Amino acid sequence: MIADIKGWTTDAIGKMRAEFGERLVYVGLQGSYRRGEAKEGSDIDLVVILDALGLDDLDRYRGVVHGVPGGGDACGFISDVTTLARWPGHELFTLRKDTVDYCGNLESLLPPLTDADVREAARVGASGLYHMAAHGYLYGDQGEAARGEVLTALFKGAFFVMLAVEYRRSGIYYQTKAELLRNVSGDEADIMAASIDYAAWAEGKTQADAFTLLLDWTRRVIAG
Repeated sequence: MIADIKGWTTDAIGKMRAEFGERLVYVGLQGSYRRGEAKEGSDIDLVVILDALGLDDLDRYRGVVHGVPGGGDACGFISDVTTLARWPGHELFTLRKDTVDYCGNLESLLPPLTDADVREAARVGASGLYHMAAHGYLYGDQGEAARGEVLTALFKGAFFVMLAVEYRRSGIYYQTKAELLRNVSGDEADIMAASIDYAAWAEGKTQADAFTLLLDWTRRVIAG
């Protein structure tokens, strides 16, 4: 785990600048490190935008990032300026809201956010979760441990869908899971508690309860 993520990111940007020069348009950080929720083994989710992008650029970028101590945990989003500007709006919702700028300004590279983008972000995210929940219940390993791993991943993904749902409802993008949990209720509070610590939330509940909770909630989001 990286103890000083700001220092690590600054170091990585310095090496990117040395490699790409003015072609480096933007670097940002998102994910658990951005939220202050990183744990051992967490990915370092970088957002990197170049003026253009080819396979040779990807090779050079990989060499740069892996040259920074701990860079083997780096992942995230990389694109070129023109492609990013034409990206589907609903997929840009989380990118723009969950990313903190380190080099450049992300918002200036993106098309305006619309209510339709936010609605579609929630519906598309929910439909993916609905499918994965049904598929995992039907076709996955039927052992309790394996299903527990599937449910842990599903509830982790539900956090990002709920961010879009709540943003459309209130206009607020909550910065952490704990903050979002404090501002939802009912089954949404259950989902957020499970997203934060599935094992603790699941005590006294069956896996059928968990699958039902996800399917019922995602069904409502899709319909909305």
